[in-house]
Order: sequence, then structure tokens, then C-alpha cells
Amino acid sequence: MEIRRYWRIVRRWWWLLLAATLIAGGSTFLATRSIPKTYSSRARLMVGESIQSRDPNWVDISTAQQLALTYAELATTRPVLQGVIDTLGLQASPDVLRGMVAVKPVQGTQILDIVVVDTDPVRAAAIANAVAEQLIQQGPGGANSPDANIRRDVQE
Repeated sequence: MEIRRYWRIVRRWWWLLLAATLIAGGSTFLATRSIPKTYSSRARLMVGESIQSRDPNWVDISTAQQLALTYAELATTRPVLQGVIDTLGLQASPDVLRGMVAVKPVQGTQILDIVVVDTDPVRAAAIANAVAEQLIQQGPGGANSPDANIRRDVQE
């Protein structure tokens, strides 16, 4: 008995249901067309020395994971981001670039995922790769690190 009542209501107001569906669908289509497309690019970086032993101890694994966490924090610092801007000749500030870059360590590993979201796919890939390169250069063993300057001074 109830189903017949609902069916009568639907038959009486079908035009309103159709109009509401068309208006909602059309407005959603127009709204999504106006949103710029965004692209995501990812670079993966292994931090520290790879574990060579077939039977690594807990200290080796823990040290590698802590180092990955440290590098994840360093990746969005001003010196690293300024190095990316200078290398690529970007017209953005480090704060703007920080909003485009997300760095997170892969849990339980010494691998970092550097993800960049941008409206240009080529620029997103270039920024992700440049952040990885700056981490390598500005890290403790890199060519631009303070330790490298000390090593150069000692060797001269």
C-alpha cells in the first residue's frame, strides 16, 4: 500500500526531480571545468647507506629510519627550497614552494617520498627532482654541506 503512495508522488513531481538533477549536474560540470588541473610528481630517495648485511641488527635499521625522518624535515627548510628556486630559476618564494612540496618517509624504511603538486606536470617533476638533488647536496655528506667545507679546508 505504501509503495503505491510513493509511486503517485514520484509520478506527480517527476518534472521537479528531473529539473533538480539536471541543474545539479550542470552546475557541478561548470564548477569542475573552472578548477585548474593539478598534477602530482614523485621522487624517491634512499637516505643513508644501504644496509649491506644479510642480517642487519636493530641499531642499523633504527639509525636509517631516524635519518630518513631527519631528512624529511630538512627537505622543506628554507635553504633547501631556496636552492631549488635558484637551480630552476623559479619566480616563487620558499613559502609558496613549501606549500607545493610534501615529504614523508616510507614507514619502516629509509626511503623518502617527495611529492610535488603543481598545475604544470613538467615543472612538478623538475621541482621534485630538484628537492631530492638539494637534499643530497646540502646533506651531511653533500658537496654544499658545512662538513664538506671543513673537509676541503683540511685537505688544502
